[in-house]
Amino acid sequence: MQLFRLGEWQFLPFGDRLGRRIAVWFPDEVWEAYPAKSKKRISFYMSWVASNDDSCQRQGIVVILWIDKTFKIMPKRKRTTPLSTARLAAVHICMPDTPLFRLRGAVFAMLVGPHRRALRRHIGM
Repeated sequence: MQLFRLGEWQFLPFGDRLGRRIAVWFPDEVWEAYPAKSKKRISFYMSWVASNDDSCQRQGIVVILWIDKTFKIMPKRKRTTPLSTARLAAVHICMPDTPLFRLRGAVFAMLVGPHRRALRRHIGM
């Protein structure tokens, strides 16, 4: 509950132009420090809440991943993939304009595989 109350994952009170729900995720060192089981529970719960709406089931949800300049890239750890019960219509990654974050965005784009068509990277903050 402590991690959930920090607001790392949150839905915006409005949708995009097509009426899709928008979820914003702010990963940081606090998020990375929590156990993987807690992070999976939060991501599953948030996608479950979004998928309870009929329009979200048809149109999907938009996820915005906001990476700040202060976010340090963590050492190698076992990464967990977020669980999702809702269809992802679009994933936007907003990151600083540095070579390290450009490389990280390119690697992430390769790892998403079949969802690459829904991925957009926005560089420069």
